[in-house]
Amino acid sequence: MKNRIILVGCMGLLVGLALGVGGTYVAMTHYAATRAAGTLFTGEQLKLGEASERAHHAYRHESKPVAIYAMSQYVNQLKEAEALPEQSRLSTDRMLAFDLTLAHGRLAKLYAETGETNLSTQHVAHALAYAKRSAAAGITNQTGLAGLVDRLDQQAAK
Repeated sequence: MKNRIILVGCMGLLVGLALGVGGTYVAMTHYAATRAAGTLFTGEQLKLGEASERAHHAYRHESKPVAIYAMSQYVNQLKEAEALPEQSRLSTDRMLAFDLTLAHGRLAKLYAETGETNLSTQHVAHALAYAKRSAAAGITNQTGLAGLVDRLDQQAAK
């Protein structure tokens, strides 16, 4: 009888210990994963913001080849962000599509100014495709795109 009481007590202790360790592991794994996701989320947003700043600075103040390079890098960063699930990033799909519309529109303008009409046409096509997804103020053709880019560039220059 005494052995049985000791056995049941030891079994209860082991079961309690296993549940405590297991529960703590599950809770801490969830907590750590949430913290890690938040850190990655913040890091990605910072990286995208820095790429945006570099691209816009180069677009306004640097030579055309430098501006084209910086804007192309920004487009690549936007496309990487677009590949992430919408709930894991700050920008919505429509916001990213609008940013891609403007970036491609600016690249089209830069390429047109350097005489690269084929590349300009390609970026106009990309910009118009993203404009449809972003519902960007009824932009449906190259003239509307150029007007939007010029209008936003004039506002940024003020």
